[in-house]
Amino acid sequence: MATILAHITVRQGSEAEFEALARTLYERTHATETGVRHYEYWRGATPRTYYTLLSFDDHRAFIAHQTSDHHETASPELGRMIESLRLEWVDPVPGASALSPTQMQ
Repeated sequence: MATILAHITVRQGSEAEFEALARTLYERTHATETGVRHYEYWRGATPRTYYTLLSFDDHRAFIAHQTSDHHETASPELGRMIESLRLEWVDPVPGASALSPTQMQ
């Protein structure tokens, strides 16, 4: 399993465009990627902040996601919209999540 929490701040005025692209990525990821376990976007309490929780069968499935056609197509648009991005590998609390611990490969 490989689970990541992405901390995202978008540029001023890019919120609606980012959310539209997030919906597209959500739909295409779940429709085409067999190794995805969990992939959701969330708005933060602070303006312009978002979070993405991504969980994959393994690190290879995460790399497949990163290099998928839909992700590669969206990357230039995301680069234009995102002010800052921090990826954090996370592990579930045993007994408090259905996901398994991250195992780096």
